[in-house]
Amino acid sequence: MKVNTLLMIMILLSAGILSAAVSMGVAPDELSLSPAMPLQVSETEGETPCVHVSRSVPAGKYTPGKPLAILVKIEEQCEEEFSSIGFIEEIPKNWSFVGMETRTGEAPVIFPEEDMTGTLGFAWITVPLFPVEIQYTIKPQAVSEEPLVISGHALYRFDAGEHRSATVTTTVEAFPIVPEGEGELSVEGESVPDEGEAPVGCCQNNRVSDQKGRPGGTIASLIGDFSLLILAVSCMTLYSLKT
Repeated sequence: MKVNTLLMIMILLSAGILSAAVSMGVAPDELSLSPAMPLQVSETEGETPCVHVSRSVPAGKYTPGKPLAILVKIEEQCEEEFSSIGFIEEIPKNWSFVGMETRTGEAPVIFPEEDMTGTLGFAWITVPLFPVEIQYTIKPQAVSEEPLVISGHALYRFDAGEHRSATVTTTVEAFPIVPEGEGELSVEGESVPDEGEAPVGCCQNNRVSDQKGRPGGTIASLIGDFSLLILAVSCMTLYSLKT
C-alpha cells in the first residue's frame, strides 16, 4: 500500500497537489521521497499519447450563480500496461469543487476536497478498466457571465517513467442573465390586450338587453326606437282624422 501510494504521490506532485495525497493519512516524511528520484514527465516530440481525455458539459452552458456538472471520459490504447493513472483539471479561482460521481468504471481513490479550487486532482491506486467516465460538479463563488475555461490532462506511469496525455481545454459560455421582473407582463402563448380593448370573456358584446329580455340595443338605440314608435303612432292618428 505504501509503494502504491508513493506512485500516486509522484503523479500528484507533477500537478502540484501533494495535499490530496496527505489527506489519505500518509505523512510526507513516511514516503521517503528522495531528491535522487526526480519526477520526469515524458513529452517526446512526435510521440502520440496512448491515453486520451475528453470533456463535455451536459447542460451545454452554465447558469450564472448555479452549480455546473462536468463530464470527463478517459480512454486508453496503450501497448504496455501502466502501473498507475490520474488526471488533473484546472478550473478558475472563482469556481470551487462540490462533489463527484462515477458514470462508468471504477471511482478514483483520490479526489478533491469540497470547496477546493484551482487545480483538482483525481487518481487511482489500482489501474481501472477503461473507459472511465467521471462527472464532477463545480459551483461559482459569484454571479458572472464570463466564459468558464477548464483545462486538464491525464498522467500515467510506465516502468520507464511518467507520461502525459494531450491537454484538453473547454470553454463554457453562460446563459444570459434575465433581469428581475422582465417577462412578467405576458405568458407564452398569450397576448396582453391593448389599452381600451376589452379582454376576451369580458364585455365581448357592447349591446345590452332590456329588462324584458329583448336582445340587443344600446340605451341610445332603445330611445331612438321609442321615438320612431311615437312618430308612427302620430302618423296613424293624423291619417285617421283625415279619413
